[in-house]
Amino acid sequence: MCVEGDEHMFRIAICDDETEVIKKLAGYIDRFASEYGNIKTKTFHSAEDVVDYYKTNGNVFDVLITDIELGSSDGIELADWVRNRDENVYIFFITSHTEYAIHCFRPCPLNFWVKPLSYEQFCDDFNRVIRLMRRHNEYIEIISERIAVRLRCSDIIYIEREKRRTVVHTREQQYITSKSLSEFENELDPERFIRIYQSDIINLEKVKRVIK
Repeated sequence: MCVEGDEHMFRIAICDDETEVIKKLAGYIDRFASEYGNIKTKTFHSAEDVVDYYKTNGNVFDVLITDIELGSSDGIELADWVRNRDENVYIFFITSHTEYAIHCFRPCPLNFWVKPLSYEQFCDDFNRVIRLMRRHNEYIEIISERIAVRLRCSDIIYIEREKRRTVVHTREQQYITSKSLSEFENELDPERFIRIYQSDIINLEKVKRVIK
């Protein structure tokens, strides 16, 4: 298994109608960037500005940090809209009002920050984002139909042994390879991939429910 390097541009959107909050978060990001490196930040003062930017530029952010109260706009509705476009973006809510927390789970945020946010908490959460991004960028290499193919591990749903061949199933297509299940076991993360039968390896992150 290989991991892509940190040359990936880490793109962050901040949406808050308070200029001082934006300045503080941007300062935290600059401080964090001195260790991580390749980070680009774009700031917005309204949900409408974020939506317009997405409509023009596509899914361009790895992280969205948004206040919940954005003047006449709703940060939760903004996060819902972004999540429906991009299932991979990491979302953080920031607010002065803890009573909003119970309403924030629908867009699956990574955390709910209460102002004032400390740099220590910011740093802990952003280190977690980096780990998740690296995990998402792990890949393995196989030979399928005499062609070398590099597969992102997070795209694999399951792998099965079938009639002396191994079939790797992703959402888009299947890849047939001579690689054995034991070889896959040695390369894949054992915390994410488990062998449930003699002839099957599954990606635990793709499991929705377990039945008898």
